[in-house]
Amino acid sequence: MPICPFCNRKPEEIERTALVATVYEMTPTEWVRMNDPSYHIQTDLYCCNSCYVKLGFPLMTELVQTFNNFAKEKQSAATDRQN
Repeated sequence: MPICPFCNRKPEEIERTALVATVYEMTPTEWVRMNDPSYHIQTDLYCCNSCYVKLGFPLMTELVQTFNNFAKEKQSAATDRQN
């Protein structure tokens, strides 16, 4: 399930995304995965519109670096819990 790592919201929790997805007869998750330009397939993360504006319109390369760091931290935390 895609999530915005900056606000921890899923596509279904974002009113605008849910509305646009409904217009195109998709789920919000499907819409993000197929149409959101900030969606990163390797990490299954995206940046919601509100966070994108708050962050000052970052470049995709900056978002990818942040997404990769977030995914590594999440994986490290999961490994720590197992040990």
